[in-house]
Amino acid sequence: MSYELAFDAAQPTAQLWLPALGLVVIGAGAWLWASTKGALSFWRGMFVSSGPWMGGALTAMAVGLLWTAFTCVAFVLPYFGYRAALRNGETCVVEGRVTEFHPMPASGHDTERFVVEGVRFKYSDYAPSPAFTNTSSHGGPIREGLHVRIHYLGPAEDASILRLEIRR
Repeated sequence: MSYELAFDAAQPTAQLWLPALGLVVIGAGAWLWASTKGALSFWRGMFVSSGPWMGGALTAMAVGLLWTAFTCVAFVLPYFGYRAALRNGETCVVEGRVTEFHPMPASGHDTERFVVEGVRFKYSDYAPSPAFTNTSSHGGPIREGLHVRIHYLGPAEDASILRLEIRR
């Protein structure tokens, strides 16, 4: 039996660039802060407010820091954990036909769910995760009766898909 790889959490994704956006915002806020304080006076009295842009600079840096922290926790750390689990063979594998398929509506407000050999999978395009989240309403490949092989982590009642292969 030949399988086609449809998803692999060990492959870098665009989600890994999300923390970089926060770093850009932090950098822009720091530049604004430094230019507001003046090049020579930046290191003296860093916490003394001066100029109308100081609050915006501090806000930008705070938002950038929170964004970077959130995206690192939600995407980057799990990505490296998933990659290591796949590389070290620490995932569970299930193979069989998709049953009990419940597609997510195009409008969202629900999850897509299905079962393969007693293992339940649930995901959404709107839940931040480096695991598989591509619902059928947004072009995802899962359909009722499809023969798949899935590498996953988590309990059999709510497993995360790390690698999805579809039988040709």
